[in-house]
Amino acid sequence: MLVLSPNVPLVDPLIPGTNANSPLIGWHNVLAPSMLSADEEDPNHPVVNLANPATFLRWQGESTAAQEILATVGLVDEVDYVGFANHNFGSSQISVEIEGSSDGVDYSSLVGPVMLGTDGPALFRFEPGAYSHIRIKLGSGTAIPFCSTMYIGKLLVVPRKMYVGHTPLPYGRVTQVANGRSESGHFLGRIITGEYRQSSALFDFLEPDWYREYFEPFVKAAQERPFFFAWRPGDYPEEVGFAWLTDDIRPVNSLPNGMMRVALDMQGIA
Repeated sequence: MLVLSPNVPLVDPLIPGTNANSPLIGWHNVLAPSMLSADEEDPNHPVVNLANPATFLRWQGESTAAQEILATVGLVDEVDYVGFANHNFGSSQISVEIEGSSDGVDYSSLVGPVMLGTDGPALFRFEPGAYSHIRIKLGSGTAIPFCSTMYIGKLLVVPRKMYVGHTPLPYGRVTQVANGRSESGHFLGRIITGEYRQSSALFDFLEPDWYREYFEPFVKAAQERPFFFAWRPGDYPEEVGFAWLTDDIRPVNSLPNGMMRVALDMQGIA
């Protein structure tokens, strides 16, 4: 799910063609384990796990009370998003608000508070800024909060929009099942033993300079790390995925003027 601050500039004057439906890729991440602290953390699920992209690990609180997570990121890079993967904020009715500060003393609200509709991957997008501290405020809920992975960074806004031929990650279901059948052929039941999401995205007519400056750093990072992906965020803000590449990205020239075509084959968490 994508949550937008009302102050976000959806049209980038430096990149013609960008608007609310320009695809978003959340790969850039300044977060490190040493930057994190929390009001509460279960001893078996410490807050440092949030800086690990492995979603089988997680941070977990110790109660259902309202609490805060603090990331002391320093004034290193301009950031405009916080991403969460594998959390229970939606189903446990936990409100989420992102605050920022340049000195660790005075904080201002960047986006939220909001109640997420699902437990799917979530992107909170706000006005770009150099913040030394990012604070996540979680409201009291019906269950102890947990989250596996958190990113803080600068979104990659792709100038070419997607229209047809794409399966949104939340709907790209791939399941492994065990079927039960009697000797006479009757259906006895079905058990899902595994599940993930799978999709691909094709971007065409990318400016050659833009590709080399902005997209190629993502390609290099995605060889090892997963990323958040929103294919058409304006029309379908709930269709955000947290995915990893299943094949190398190999761009090709699509026109004589050097414009590039590139495909992303990916799998994501269910």
